[in-house]
Amino acid sequence: MRISIAAAAVAIAFAHPARAQQPTPAPTATAADSQGVRNPRPAGTLGLALRIFPNARPFVAVVSPESPAAAAGFMVDDVVLSIDGRDSLERPLFPGLAPGRAYTVRVKRGDEERELRIVAAAPAAAP
Repeated sequence: MRISIAAAAVAIAFAHPARAQQPTPAPTATAADSQGVRNPRPAGTLGLALRIFPNARPFVAVVSPESPAAAAGFMVDDVVLSIDGRDSLERPLFPGLAPGRAYTVRVKRGDEERELRIVAAAPAAAP
């Protein structure tokens, strides 16, 4: 009886392909201390959130007001083509993310491609 319940659960999971299409979260850049221990606090911030799906180019889902992304001209639904000349299908997307680090990001907005320059800021202090 347990086998049939497990089989039914598997069948139900595969019956919902929309769940399989859920995006994977964007990798978060983290700082490392002097011993190389990873700190879960972000090293820098760009003020944007990307939607990332397997084998597809990321696109901008959120641009925070008054952020480096807003200042650079990012808009929701911009498709990220490349970052510093690297294809956006390669990971990590923003290697070396730290305050002051600049990136040149090529995006597609509608039928037009453009380059945006963004400079990472220090993350906001924890409350």
